[in-house]
Amino acid sequence: MPVSSLDLTQRQNIFEREEFQMKYFSELLNRVYNSEAECIEAEEKHKKALAEAEEKRQKALAEAKTKKEALANERAERAKKIEELYKAAAAAEREYKTALNDFIKDYGSFHATFKTTDPFFSILDWF
Repeated sequence: MPVSSLDLTQRQNIFEREEFQMKYFSELLNRVYNSEAECIEAEEKHKKALAEAEEKRQKALAEAKTKKEALANERAERAKKIEELYKAAAAAEREYKTALNDFIKDYGSFHATFKTTDPFFSILDWF
């Protein structure tokens, strides 16, 4: 039956059905909604979720950067300590060699007896 043969109320009833209702398309979400309010609400919800995810990502990046800086600082401190210990060991060795050479000049020789319980001790450690 053609629409033109129906009376006004029947025509209105036909166009009030869902398939004839105006739809709202969200370009942000690429979805169709039945009402403008529903579309706006879904977009706002999506924007809020994106903002929360970005905030969480930024927080994680900041934490990672802080952790990386802390590890770099700790490494630098430990390296500095090792350098200081090396300088102290080199100074002690220079002092030892100077004292040994002075002793040898004065007395002709130096006899060293090694007593240790360390099985890995080697006389080569002295040279």
